[in-house]
Amino acid sequence: VTFEKRTFRLIISPAKKEEVEYLLAEIERKPFLFKNEKEFKEYLFSESTLKLFSDNQNLLKSKIRKFDSTADVENKTIDQLKDKLDEYITEIKNKNIEEKKNELKSYREKQEISEIIDTFQQIINREVPDPPLFLEWNVWRSLVMLNYAKKIDGNFVMDIDGMPLNYAPGNKPDIEAEYDDFGMIVEVTMSGGNTQYNMEGESVPRHYGKAKESFNGKDMYCIFIAPKISEGTLAHYFNLNRMNTKLYGGKTKIIPLSLNDFTSFIEVGIKNKFNNPKILKEWLELQWENNQNSDDENMWHEQVNSSVHSWV
Repeated sequence: VTFEKRTFRLIISPAKKEEVEYLLAEIERKPFLFKNEKEFKEYLFSESTLKLFSDNQNLLKSKIRKFDSTADVENKTIDQLKDKLDEYITEIKNKNIEEKKNELKSYREKQEISEIIDTFQQIINREVPDPPLFLEWNVWRSLVMLNYAKKIDGNFVMDIDGMPLNYAPGNKPDIEAEYDDFGMIVEVTMSGGNTQYNMEGESVPRHYGKAKESFNGKDMYCIFIAPKISEGTLAHYFNLNRMNTKLYGGKTKIIPLSLNDFTSFIEVGIKNKFNNPKILKEWLELQWENNQNSDDENMWHEQVNSSVHSWV
């Protein structure tokens, strides 16, 4: 199953149609009757009880040949055929994701922009199946649409249809972007209050430090996004940005944005036809410099909030 892009209704994945049709054709719908628990468990735990599309050697060969008519599928075990099919599926998945990126980069269709902005509102209202996961996905889509990065990778898992499937692993930032002379990571959360600070206070600067190390001397920035930035989180990042911490590669450069401010940031960038990463770097650097010169975190946050409306 996957989600329909605009309505988020649960649907059968078009890419899995053959497998679903095979299940419907092969599985008996009538309930089985078992004489005792032992007989039931023998049925339940037997690997031969439920035959899947991927257990049928001839069907596997046929599907592989659809991807590559010259593929060598003879004298292959079922496991070898499954591995081969997985390779083709991975290629298709990567191709679909690249096509999705290209669609977003040519955004410049009002309908696509409006759909992404509407999705943020649905996330805030928790009208999507998994708000934290869909927030990672929609922020990634927004940054790809903003364009002009060498690469923008979401570390969350997408299915073959390009819809979000699982979160980014705990040892990686949610999103990584690389530009010619600087790098940027983006961390997102749906949490708030003390929970936000407890969940994100250590992991975000740790990811920042590792990313800075991996980018080989390039300037590194982090945008942290949440529906609302908690007081504890704001104070923590404000001070980390001002202190040398060896573990994090020196002073961090973490810029917190509420989800509303990030939405405005994207809309302003697209409206003003953002096309120069140097402008983005200058804006990020200015927010950090303001941090160094502000009397407290609230003054700094007000400066960040007001700047998103005219950053391009």
